[in-house]
Amino acid sequence: MDPFYHTLPCGFLRIQEDGKISFINHTLLQTLGYDTDHSSLSELRDLLAPASQIFYQTHIFPTLKLRGRLDELYLSLRNSIGRDVPFLANVTLQNSGDTTFHEAVFIRILERDRFEEELLEAKKEAERANRAKDQFIAALSHELRTPLTPILLMSTALESDPGLSESTRAQMSIMRRNAELEARMIDDLLDVTRIANGKLRLLLSDINLHELLGYTVELVSEDAQAKHIELTLSLQAAQPYVHGDPARLQQVFWNLFKNAVKFTPEGGQVTVSTTNTNSANSKKIVIRVADNGIGIPANEITRIFDAFEQGNREEPHRFGGLGLGLAVSAGITLMHEGTLRAESEGPMTGSTFILELPSIPSPATPASPPTVNSGSSPSSNLRILLVEDHDSTRDVLSRLLTRSGHQVSVAATAKEAVQLARNQSFDLVISDLGLPDRSGLELMRELKACYGLGGIALSGYGMEEDLANSLDAGFHTHLVKPVRFDQLKTTLERYKAI
Repeated sequence: MDPFYHTLPCGFLRIQEDGKISFINHTLLQTLGYDTDHSSLSELRDLLAPASQIFYQTHIFPTLKLRGRLDELYLSLRNSIGRDVPFLANVTLQNSGDTTFHEAVFIRILERDRFEEELLEAKKEAERANRAKDQFIAALSHELRTPLTPILLMSTALESDPGLSESTRAQMSIMRRNAELEARMIDDLLDVTRIANGKLRLLLSDINLHELLGYTVELVSEDAQAKHIELTLSLQAAQPYVHGDPARLQQVFWNLFKNAVKFTPEGGQVTVSTTNTNSANSKKIVIRVADNGIGIPANEITRIFDAFEQGNREEPHRFGGLGLGLAVSAGITLMHEGTLRAESEGPMTGSTFILELPSIPSPATPASPPTVNSGSSPSSNLRILLVEDHDSTRDVLSRLLTRSGHQVSVAATAKEAVQLARNQSFDLVISDLGLPDRSGLELMRELKACYGLGGIALSGYGMEEDLANSLDAGFHTHLVKPVRFDQLKTTLERYKAI
């Protein structure tokens, strides 16, 4: 061979049809760490890594006979110390008289390992960033929920106090509704993260959607009345049952109804209707929420289901909100194997949101909703150890529980709580989880192990793992702040029934 081939910047190899190496240039030998005396490399199989040997025999040999040339093949060659070195190879079929042979040019993939390392590091960095985002959202949720707790506790308690004037109770109602609205926006922020990460869990049961729709309409009726909006139910579906998570479906309905009321002017109309549709493969219940409000431009119909989107309105802050409700609703609907879409003929023509879910036959004996006795008697009052480091929440909660007849001892730290448990007898502990000296989870484990106490966790952290960790530590229930006082009372009644 011409010595010129030894000066090429790339590897060059000539192979006979029987696999014998007839020429190998110095560039390839040096790249692989061999001396220019390559007596040990007499056959192609001495040079190719095992996987590349198989590929050469089963693919390259037969294909070259048909096509005569193959470009940019990935092959690994074995170097002098037995390691595989990756190359890109261009192989051609050559003829010289009666002799047929292969000529291959090899270019080392110098950057492959670096690219793989950079790709792996980028993946790890993205995962770290995603975890940091989740932790930030969880911490933000906790910080936003905590100051809402005493507001919601006090407003719900005073709103139902018959000793107050109707005017005062109405003001408490306004306070309560606004605190709940902010809590709902925090929930939406967390749920978007849960859905995106596949961590939203459903607690499935057979549900009568007509009953659930009725309950949800009651929740938004005050807002509708405040704007003199006529809110009408037309529940015509003969088969209203679905298999789903009642709390999550109510969340979807609440978002749809709340939006309808929000975007409908005073004196408008909102109609909620149901029908059934049958096809060869399935039966569905269709829920329509129609309003005669501001409508939706055609180019915004699909975008409104994206997170943080509210449509390209001229006054983007006029209606408030984060633009998360529909994104969360669409995600929950998809988890129920349903669909959610919007229809509108354009601005100022109203809009209709159409939710379709697979329906199931009505159960033979529908389950009655559990009833809880909200009243209390002296014999059923509890000795409660309340552990909360947020001063306002601790003071308000202590007063409300005491007014309900319970005996309450308070602690601001885990150390104070352990000292009280050592000197007094309690029926249960109500504890925050983010205490200044120890985790509320650690405290619960100690109180359960040493004093046999059960408990109720109060926390601004409400991700799925937070709830699971609380139950694992020994809490019977995990309530996510802000907590309504009637919700806490119901939980206490259930605890007493255990």
